[in-house]
Amino acid sequence: MQNWTKMPLAIITVIAIAHGSPIATAAQAPHYDLLLKGGHVIDPANHIDEVRDVAVFQGKIAAVEKNIPADQAGKVVDVSKLYVTPGLIDIHFHVGHGGAPLNWFRPMRGRISCRWEFPRTWRCSQE
Repeated sequence: MQNWTKMPLAIITVIAIAHGSPIATAAQAPHYDLLLKGGHVIDPANHIDEVRDVAVFQGKIAAVEKNIPADQAGKVVDVSKLYVTPGLIDIHFHVGHGGAPLNWFRPMRGRISCRWEFPRTWRCSQE
């Protein structure tokens, strides 16, 4: 008798899930960790050069699509005025450690000697 009374509840639950009822969607966790919303995506490998959303899950790009719903992400960032280049890595670096000195723009007088120090630093001094 107990199984017979549980059957209508099970049927209602299955119907609610199939139709996307709030009963089914309210308990769902976000699908993505981060959503970059509305940025100008430039992705030469996939021939994309237009406004799209970029979704990230566990540190990796999970989706690049138009209009990904904001409720599918744990955090949403509006990047509508920015360029987004998913998958490209910025490999530039600045010579030296700690950046340029405050007087880098003043002309130096006299002889300047520079030497290369391993692994990637130039050392210059004025004589």
